[in-house]
Amino acid sequence: ALRQAAARGVRVRLLLQGRPDFRIAAVAAQALYAELQAHGVHIHEYQAAFLHAKVLSVDDSWATIGSSNLDPLSLVLNLEANLIVRDRAFVSELNASLAEDFALSNEVPPWPDHDPGWRGRLRRRAVAWLAQAYLRLSGV
Repeated sequence: ALRQAAARGVRVRLLLQGRPDFRIAAVAAQALYAELQAHGVHIHEYQAAFLHAKVLSVDDSWATIGSSNLDPLSLVLNLEANLIVRDRAFVSELNASLAEDFALSNEVPPWPDHDPGWRGRLRRRAVAWLAQAYLRLSGV
């Protein structure tokens, strides 16, 4: 969905954890960076502190906030809850807060510019393959 939105010309920016608490989760996420960036998605890593927020803001019209990681694995395996808010004043305030967080982040350079070499590529591909295999086996 993110790739399709970016392909339609929608500005898609992700604000992700820059200081991972679980290294394997960071490697799995980074395995997807190249594909997302190739479709026009901008990826930023938050550096100021640990980031655990799960929010999505769409234009200035609505947002979702909650505990869900918004990925297939979390949606299937975890009991999560999110609220959808359709209040322009709230969304405007949320967007202002997100703008401050984006200012404390670093945009990840396009894929070849930040690739650490063949070991990093191999590690990311292995983790991505394992994550996909796990999703298939779990029926997601």
